[in-house]
Amino acid sequence: MCVFSCRLFAHEVQPAVLQLTQAGNGVDWEVLFKQPYKQSRIGGRSSSLKAFDLAVITNCVASRGRQRTSGVMLEQRFTLECIDAPLSVMSINGIEQTLIDVIVTVNDGQAATTRYLLNARQPSIEFSSDTAIPVFLSRTFRHGAIFIRTDRGITEPRDLEGKTVGLVEYDMTAAVVVRGLLRDEYGVDTTKIRWRVGDPEVPWRETIPIPDVPDGTDVAPVADGQTLNDALASGALDALCGIEPPSCFTAGAPGVDRLFPDWRSVERDYFGRTGIFPIMHAVGIKRELLDANPWLGAELFKAFESAKDLALRELAVMNAPKATLPWVAAELQATKNAMGEDYWPYGIDKNRDILEILIRYSFEDGLTTRRLGIDELFAPSMLDT
Repeated sequence: MCVFSCRLFAHEVQPAVLQLTQAGNGVDWEVLFKQPYKQSRIGGRSSSLKAFDLAVITNCVASRGRQRTSGVMLEQRFTLECIDAPLSVMSINGIEQTLIDVIVTVNDGQAATTRYLLNARQPSIEFSSDTAIPVFLSRTFRHGAIFIRTDRGITEPRDLEGKTVGLVEYDMTAAVVVRGLLRDEYGVDTTKIRWRVGDPEVPWRETIPIPDVPDGTDVAPVADGQTLNDALASGALDALCGIEPPSCFTAGAPGVDRLFPDWRSVERDYFGRTGIFPIMHAVGIKRELLDANPWLGAELFKAFESAKDLALRELAVMNAPKATLPWVAAELQATKNAMGEDYWPYGIDKNRDILEILIRYSFEDGLTTRRLGIDELFAPSMLDT
């Protein structure tokens, strides 16, 4: 049993952040714990702070840590040595007496990041390892997701080197795909870009999650209270990789455009040359469910395949469109002409190349400690799909 004690203050505004990253040996965990330790002011008055001794408790053994202060945060680093059993439980002893939230980010070293929230109502976590089946419900190209300031001398992708670029999260799949695309297709050194993480349109996170990244990679939050849209519109950002077009772009703000204005043609050319249709998400199943029901993975895979086939047949029905687009059936046929009849394949065999590429991208970004094998990501019964 590990008890790692720390001194921290509880109040109603700034949360603590606990980041766990699985070490290269696949057993231990590197831990970064950031806690507010200075009194703040809320609405012009001093917040009511009370000191507590909080302890991070797990089923593993904690090494002696080191700490430093950074702004109003106390940063502590230590290692969880899980010698006898994998990390399975975590709690914050004493958090029930506070108003503080602890945002827990777990990176399992397999390109998977999971987030939890601990507070007085939820003081503990039970970790459950998941495995995937090769059902890819979300896929999209990302050339059209890059927006730029037109007054910064950015006329081609390599001009992004030395610039400041915004992201919602550094380790989200969309950002991983954009960085890999920039490296592979355009020779961009993505370590020469200053990456700034923030909320897209409305501030909604008290703390912006910043993963541990290799030395030489510049990743930091945007300025306090500023959104990515505001930063791009004001010129605080030179470019932005967005899941949705920023409102300054859709409103026609001067000085904001796409890096690839004819992004659809660029993406079609990219697919024609590489055959890559980027995967964003797969379906996960709790491992204990698969262990108890070995047939579950294969049956779910077949069910999702049938559902996809039904959905595509429905898209082709012209007299009762299933999407609010007037020519959706024509668009479906144009997509099949460009990408093939099975343009959204499930299964490992038809997606092996893109899966290997995404694994490489994550490793190159320093988000995984080694290049994983596909067999480590998917249920054993799925490896022949």
